[in-house]
Amino acid sequence: MNLTYDRPDIGVFLRNLAYEVFIAKNKELKVKDLTQNFIQNSRIELGLKETKGGYAQTIINKLRQDDLISPSGTNPKPKEKEWEKEWRLLYLPPHNLVRELSFDPIIIEESKENNLHKFEIQLRNPGIPKFNVYIGMERPDKQNKDIEEGRGLYYLGKNNNEAIYIGQTSEFYTRTDDHFKKGVNWWILLVPQADKYYYLDKNTLDTSESLLISLWNEISNVTNQSRGSDTLPPFIYLQQAINITIGCSSIYLYLFRNKDKLNSLSNITINIPFKKWSGTDWPSCYINSGL
Repeated sequence: MNLTYDRPDIGVFLRNLAYEVFIAKNKELKVKDLTQNFIQNSRIELGLKETKGGYAQTIINKLRQDDLISPSGTNPKPKEKEWEKEWRLLYLPPHNLVRELSFDPIIIEESKENNLHKFEIQLRNPGIPKFNVYIGMERPDKQNKDIEEGRGLYYLGKNNNEAIYIGQTSEFYTRTDDHFKKGVNWWILLVPQADKYYYLDKNTLDTSESLLISLWNEISNVTNQSRGSDTLPPFIYLQQAINITIGCSSIYLYLFRNKDKLNSLSNITINIPFKKWSGTDWPSCYINSGL
């Protein structure tokens, strides 16, 4: 997958820089903007502490050396050509919003049945829809219409919990058949609640899938080979998808933080396969930091 980096802070930094250059059209950026603001803000987004001393400049020097940003003496911008048109990264919501909303959601209803756990969840943001959430380890029963006909997004634990696969579906049992044959450690299906007079549009689902893959690819190991839809959708679908991406991501993080309780109640063990990086406090800073 293009524009993928081993260090989460580098991926977020480059994404924020690309937004400033290609969306905000800022032509007046200086190196001090990068060292004093962009490096620091990208770290804060992930829950990391700000750098001190000359470490921010060291990061910039390494990015120049690796040909990821423009050389000294030029206005800073990402060098990789894909950045200019990669809407699936340029329109990502920030991780700190996801992290903030993952704390203390409203649990409207919770139930468990055999090896299936169900939630109805509302995040503490009125712009994000309520979600029906289904969590399991074994392949669900095709006769469970709430799951099979649920129109939403899903995470699959893959490769012995060392990676995740992200997709969108209105036929979860059918859509995930090959995955279960190859091995699924656990699964989460998140179905945004829609008004009965409207149906969640396929464009919104496709866009949500693209954003969700891109967001989690910044910080974790995903098995998706592409980011989904290539075409920038009309704004109405993009706006809906951004909110759904925030919702799905915040709920996944909430469930992971409470995975021990989930395991004790329903014998389900989920995981977030964070990228292995030696950054101070990573990934606990992303999981546990209050904002």
